[in-house]
Amino acid sequence: MNIGIIGIGCIGSSLARDLKKSQGHEIYVHDNNADFLEQAKELSLADHYGDIKRLASNCDIVFICVPVRAILKVIEEILPHMKEGSIVTDVGSVKSSLYVNPKAMPKDVVYIPGHPITSGTNTSGPMAGREGVFKGRKWIITPDKSASETQVNKLKDLLDSLGANVLSLSANVHDEMLGFVSHLPHVMAFSAMQAANELDQMLDEDVFTFAGGSFMDLTRIAGGDPDMWRDIFLTNKDSILAACSLFSSKMDELKTLIENESVEEIHQFVNTAHKIKVEKFPHQENETK
Repeated sequence: MNIGIIGIGCIGSSLARDLKKSQGHEIYVHDNNADFLEQAKELSLADHYGDIKRLASNCDIVFICVPVRAILKVIEEILPHMKEGSIVTDVGSVKSSLYVNPKAMPKDVVYIPGHPITSGTNTSGPMAGREGVFKGRKWIITPDKSASETQVNKLKDLLDSLGANVLSLSANVHDEMLGFVSHLPHVMAFSAMQAANELDQMLDEDVFTFAGGSFMDLTRIAGGDPDMWRDIFLTNKDSILAACSLFSSKMDELKTLIENESVEEIHQFVNTAHKIKVEKFPHQENETK
């Protein structure tokens, strides 16, 4: 199968690594960043490099691995060159805003939005990718009625071959859930770094040198790509704001208990959270720092 990857950053290069390893595929890659393309060549991540029109006209499945607000622009660019019966998908973490009118698609070409749920990294580019990152991970797809069962299964079979656990959801449900479990933690991490820096200036002390494991865990993802997270915040605004409100309500609840020195209620609040954590994530080591 001929497979195209547009955007050879962390996710795109990880995808290329796994597809090359599985063999039986002809890999085409394109990136507007000439340095990334050169790195991809040095790493032998693909068979063909550079020409986006050639990629679109030759590939059976095209993965768009660019920031969310650039996805529709890339689709618009490649659609006139797509081969009949091909599939376009993406890896963006917001789905509701990515609507393509089926009537605008060439004959039998379909767009099936997708999102692999992987562990984040603070680095970007082809060097940041790694093999096996999708194995055992959820890969959500949000097909609409324009995609036939055959086309959906073709994409699912490819993702299954990477070891991914493929799930179909509605775009709205995807965005509401990811707004809380993925996007909200980034809001928290970015805000915690800003707040700690302000405290640093207020106290005229290097607050960060006193940070232990708990603060490091909380802020690990604050090193995320600014362009990517700007796009996610803007395109999933409603779900993120709803998540912030829900989270703030629980913080306010605990804050009130602390202000009132409600000993038993504070214990109950923390103990309830502890039990939920152990039940939902039993495989994780219980960190108490």
